[in-house]
Amino acid sequence: MIKSTLHMGIIVSASLALAACGNGGNDAPSEPVSAEPETEIVQGDDMAGVNEDVAGVSFDGQSLMRYEMADMPNDFSVFMTLASASRGTTDFSTTTPQMPAVIGDIAVYQLDDSYSLRFGMSEERIYVDGATTSQDIQIDVAAGTGITVYRNGSVVRSLQLAEPIDLDGLVVLGKGFQSRFWRGSVSDFRIVGSDGETLVSLDQLESR
Repeated sequence: MIKSTLHMGIIVSASLALAACGNGGNDAPSEPVSAEPETEIVQGDDMAGVNEDVAGVSFDGQSLMRYEMADMPNDFSVFMTLASASRGTTDFSTTTPQMPAVIGDIAVYQLDDSYSLRFGMSEERIYVDGATTSQDIQIDVAAGTGITVYRNGSVVRSLQLAEPIDLDGLVVLGKGFQSRFWRGSVSDFRIVGSDGETLVSLDQLESR
């Protein structure tokens, strides 16, 4: 597992007033099957009160950070260390379950004490246990369709998607679709190309 030194982290502690958008998504009682519009992710007022800290980024359930991506490759790896502040719920509504991240076509939900990773329109999910303790998560994507997920350096599961995913769009940390904010911390977040070049790092994300 690739490691890098995070030169700057940010503590996000201010609140965000977020307006819901669209038709509320296509959530089912369990996990949603069809994709939700990304315009539901990031509407709201700018945040204030950002403090620097080497520990990473801490989200209070009312804040988010984002970065807009374009012309990204189909072969890449996502690295992040997640630690939730509480157990999540498996109920779907406009505010639940908590979502730590949306990374292009990759959506991360917290269901109870596990993370559920969803890839584009695919109904396949990969689950990573231990959400309330610090977990190093690595997502390798090959040609947009080959997915392998690692937890603390060990393979959790691999799968082959019928339709390719990509990174073009938004990286959002601390919030997912609709008003699904998350409470917890993220550190060592980065997206790396197949050649080892860092394409996106945590210090490029902006608080909103």
